Amino acid sequence: MKVILETDRLLLREYVQEDAEAYFKLNTDPEVVRFVPDKPVLNVEQARQTLIDHPIADYRRYGFCHGASVLKGTANRSALPA
Repeated sequence: MKVILETDRLLLREYVQEDAEAYFKLNTDPEVVRFVPDKPVLNVEQARQTLIDHPIADYRRYGFCHGASVLKGTANRSALPA
């Protein structure tokens, strides 16, 4: 995984398939989805496919896309979309 930016507390990095569970949790949170036009994902596998089809594919296609914000020091380094 490619780190895009690093601060004392955070990493901004490219998404990876292993982010699917965190992506699913975030994109099914009513307090999050009320601010975005996308439909909530239905399960972790759909979240994984969304990551593969969009940001991961865009990294390859265009060389950039939005990234995952990760709080340093977290045990599983789960992603939060940026």
